[in-house]
Amino acid sequence: MDSKKPHYRVSLSEQALNHEKLMRAIVKNLADTPMVLKGGTALYIGYGLNRFSEDLDFDCHKKINLLGRVKSAIPNGIILNDIHIKKDTDSVGR
Repeated sequence: MDSKKPHYRVSLSEQALNHEKLMRAIVKNLADTPMVLKGGTALYIGYGLNRFSEDLDFDCHKKINLLGRVKSAIPNGIILNDIHIKKDTDSVGR
């Protein structure tokens, strides 16, 4: 798995390439935590799925300062207007 290179099997706009760069930076920043990447982006980044996924889905058995870690992962030149971190529900812990 080469998590540094975009998957060129998917044609991405410049905006989507920046989005992918951001997602990869966040995943890399969380690599030393008990967070587990799952879902479409895990398949895209980890296994080369030829379908772009726009969000990051993590699972974790511990509480961490996710917002702080996400903010610290933002690469230079990328500006985020908003970050949405979903909270736990009765059926899903986030």
